[in-house]
Amino acid sequence: MNKWTPLVLAAFLLLSQTSAQELLLPASTSEKVDCEKLLVEYRELYKRSPQRMYYVKMYDCLLELKDYKEAVNLAEAHIRRTNEPEGVYLVDVAFAKARMGDRKTEEKILNRVLESINKNPQFAYQIGQALSDKGYFEAALRLYEIAEKINPSFNFSYQKALLYADLGQLEKMYDTYIEILERSPSMAYTVKNLFNRIMAPDGGEDNFDYITQKLRTKALSQKNPVMTDVLTYIYNATNDFASAFEFLKEWHEKSDYGAIGEIYEIASQALKNQQYDLAISGFDWVIAHSSNANYSMRANLSRQLALTLKALNTPTNPETVIAVVTDSEKLIQIQGINFNTLPLAEATARLMAFKANQKDKALDLIESLVKLPGQNPNEKALLLITKGDIYLSMKEFMLAIVAYARAEEVADNELIKDDAKFARAKAIYYSGDVPWALEIFEILQESTSKPISNDATAYASKILLNSGGDTTYEAMTYYAHADMFYYVGEYQKAHKILDYVIQTYTNHPIQDDAYLLKAKTFEAQGLYQQAVQWYEKVYTVFGYELLADQAIYQAAVLYEEKLNEPSKAKELYELIVMQFIDSFLHNQARLRLRALLNKQSS
Repeated sequence: MNKWTPLVLAAFLLLSQTSAQELLLPASTSEKVDCEKLLVEYRELYKRSPQRMYYVKMYDCLLELKDYKEAVNLAEAHIRRTNEPEGVYLVDVAFAKARMGDRKTEEKILNRVLESINKNPQFAYQIGQALSDKGYFEAALRLYEIAEKINPSFNFSYQKALLYADLGQLEKMYDTYIEILERSPSMAYTVKNLFNRIMAPDGGEDNFDYITQKLRTKALSQKNPVMTDVLTYIYNATNDFASAFEFLKEWHEKSDYGAIGEIYEIASQALKNQQYDLAISGFDWVIAHSSNANYSMRANLSRQLALTLKALNTPTNPETVIAVVTDSEKLIQIQGINFNTLPLAEATARLMAFKANQKDKALDLIESLVKLPGQNPNEKALLLITKGDIYLSMKEFMLAIVAYARAEEVADNELIKDDAKFARAKAIYYSGDVPWALEIFEILQESTSKPISNDATAYASKILLNSGGDTTYEAMTYYAHADMFYYVGEYQKAHKILDYVIQTYTNHPIQDDAYLLKAKTFEAQGLYQQAVQWYEKVYTVFGYELLADQAIYQAAVLYEEKLNEPSKAKELYELIVMQFIDSFLHNQARLRLRALLNKQSS
């Protein structure tokens, strides 16, 4: 696997700016005919004015037409007509000679190009870029090194880093990044951008241990804040908040700069990524080390928010839930209802409603937040969505629908409007009014929000596929009620309805959906062995039909993360990769499989 592929792309994007206007070479026979016509036109233009842009287009056309001899003649003639460094065009001569199969002459010309830098090192950038553009990466690298040796004031670290990327020499590339940061601290933003390209979705195939260890050592030994900034950026971008936290604690102890603000931000990022324990540890550290009252207050609120969200989103015993609710209420009472306490208060209301069976108190708290003076319309809409969620958990369908409709009306952000509309459609669906819900889901398929559009499409498809000629939507209505009980966490009721659906509608297309929801319900209860058994039934009983990829993927994740059976997880990820190429889960399965294999080989 070529780990350097994303950086080749980065190098191309950064090095091709001067050639971006060059002719796009024809690919088909008809386009070659067009190239012949273009060549005639560019020759006329070039005769009148021998500009580089006309030369480049003529040269590219000659290459496409495989008239390499004429390409050599053109490049040699242009050298005599231009004041630009001859090395730029000698590269074109060498490239055309290589196409002719004359490797000996190609090598001779490239050596001549390198020797020319001894006399004119000031042309190194232009000639080096010409070499890079033609794929002569090693020659370009050597040229920059010669120029830097002749004139130590030259700094081609950036260009060399890109060339090391092209050559797949990652450790040398990383060493050059370090060199860039040491010689030109102002280039930190550029170095971050280069890392950002590597860490783009589906591009993160590199192991960053080498560069993170190098940066860590340099940062601590030199007390270098630029190295610290870039290292923290890498940790943050790769969601390695634990390493960032440990490093910043050491940096705080050993440097004169401190790291309270940085650790607060890392803890906040960990919280956003649902790494609750790490977030709590980070905020605890800030509280213990900060003498700034504002930081301490914010860290206290954020710590309690992390505790609240952890209790809300992870299996938590009832006693702990009540203790968290009590502590949150006390902190909100001390700080008052305001914009600083709003996130904690909203999360506390959800915890009250969904885990502490304090729904009326939750509604009162949300109502006090909705009435907060100066409320942003979109924040108010989000609170009304929460209000609707609480009513839905109470099975007060009409009140939930009204709250969602009000949120849709209040919001001035189209995505939030669609969120509210989608929530309203789900409430209508849960209530059993399947036709009305279907109408809204079909409208939302055109949403500008891809997640909402995808979810709406999934619900609409589910209803249409499982209804058929059943105009009463009887089986679908039962399934919707089970789905509602699963949503609000009343799992035994969900199981009871699903068992009835499975036993009663034996030949109905709703069967595989019912099996899948059974599996998801067991998973939500933490009964992972039962969950994988039902996931397996989906694709063994019903074959590789519509829901098979979802069932296989979820079973694989459970085997990997909960049941500690990586070999079974590997088999299922491989099944998706090999058999479900068009699935929306294909890429996720591939990435998980790759990570699993890397873990097993290390």
